[in-house]
Amino acid sequence: MNRILVLLLSMVVFTSGAYSRTLVGFGFQGTGAQVNFTGPLKDIYGQGFGGGAHLDIGFAPSIGLRLVGDYIVFSPDNGKYKDMIVHETPGTVASDYSIDGGQINFLTASLNLKVGLPSPVFSPYLTGGAGSTTVTSSDTKISYRSGSSQSFPGASAETKFSANAGGGIDLKVGVTIYVEARYTWIFTEGETSTFIPVSIGITF
Repeated sequence: MNRILVLLLSMVVFTSGAYSRTLVGFGFQGTGAQVNFTGPLKDIYGQGFGGGAHLDIGFAPSIGLRLVGDYIVFSPDNGKYKDMIVHETPGTVASDYSIDGGQINFLTASLNLKVGLPSPVFSPYLTGGAGSTTVTSSDTKISYRSGSSQSFPGASAETKFSANAGGGIDLKVGVTIYVEARYTWIFTEGETSTFIPVSIGITF
C-alpha cells in the first residue's frame, strides 16, 4: 500500500510542478455494488446499496486525485439462505424457516488517481488506487415454524487493505455529474473477495 501511495504522490508532484492552478471540488455519490465473496457466502450475498462523499484535487485539466469514502449495505438473499439451511438439514423445506438480519456492511476509503480526456462537457476517464475496507455484519436470527429460533452474533469490525481500478465519465454542466465503476479487491488472509461499486455522483 505504501508503494502505491508514494507512486500517486510522485505523480501529483510532477503534475503540480507543470501546472500552477489547483482545482478542489467536493461532492456526494450514491453507490450500488455487486459483491463476490468466497466460501459459503458466495451465493447468498450479491447486490448492495449505499453512498458516501468524495474530495477531488485537480492538478491539470485532466489529471487529479480523488479521496472517496462509501458505506454500502449488503442484505442476504433469504431464499438462497433458506436453501442452504435445507441442504444442511435434511427433512426440512424452505418454508419452515424465516430469517432476520444478517446484513454485511462495507465502509470503504481510498485515494485514487484520475486521468481523463480534456473536454468542455463530456470527459471519460480512468481511475485506480488503494485504501481500506472495514467489514462488519449484523446479528442473524433463524426461526423455525415450531417457534424455536437460533441467533448468531454479527462479526466485529475488521479492516483490510483494498485496491481498485476502473473508469467513468464526467458531465460538466456548471457542477460535474459523473458515473463511475471500479473493480475492487479486498485482500484477506488466504483469500481475496471482490466487489464492483457503481456510483452516480455530483461534484461542486
